Amino acid sequence: MKYIDIHAHVLPFIDDGPREIRQALELLSAACREGIETIIATPHCFNGVYHATRSEILSACHDLQKEIDLKGIPITLAPGAENRVTHELITHFDKGEVMTLNNSGQYLLLELPDMFLLEGIVAILRQLNEREVIPIIAHPERNRFILSKPNLLQQFLSEGALLQLTASSLMGSFGKNIKKLSERLIKMEVISFIASDIHPGRRYRVKDALHRVTQLTGKKTVSTVMPEWVDPTLSIRQHESKHYSHA
Repeated sequence: MKYIDIHAHVLPFIDDGPREIRQALELLSAACREGIETIIATPHCFNGVYHATRSEILSACHDLQKEIDLKGIPITLAPGAENRVTHELITHFDKGEVMTLNNSGQYLLLELPDMFLLEGIVAILRQLNEREVIPIIAHPERNRFILSKPNLLQQFLSEGALLQLTASSLMGSFGKNIKKLSERLIKMEVISFIASDIHPGRRYRVKDALHRVTQLTGKKTVSTVMPEWVDPTLSIRQHESKHYSHA
């Protein structure tokens, strides 16, 4: 089965991802061995340390795709970003400064701050809904505040947000508490996407994680993304109410 990875730091020279082209190509080759055929490159934005602009992301994706094609690696890149939630996020979005997944304008990958006011996050989710944007919360199982108060996620779900779990979290790479919460969320069937959040120094654990999902739920993984989604005029389309993909 082929998979789409919606959260990966594979663009060189732009955030805490690869520091050289060779390192980026090594990550992409590892992704191929995991059965991944499409990767949405999601560098950090608005996190106080890194901020990749839309033009930088688009240019970096274009340049890396050329290198991928030259090396014959069967991977398709698409632009995206991991956007830290701040009180100015909606203002940046309205100015056209926020990169959505596949630059589609429909799905937005969000990284929560370590500490936050629930009311503030809910307000942002509602404002995104008003703009017909579907928020995807990146690795909630690794957020310190959620780790101590996982029931907060129910409020996000009720506001239409989707949840993305990191494959390595499910396999214990970030500690037993994060693994325990990851398993709980999988059993509750509230996770929409399993992604790599790959960085240099981390291992791809996608195959292992998807096998673990099957063990926990008895359900086989399914694709959540239509094959033609990479067309820039289209967006990610869900066709399962509960789904696990290396999206």
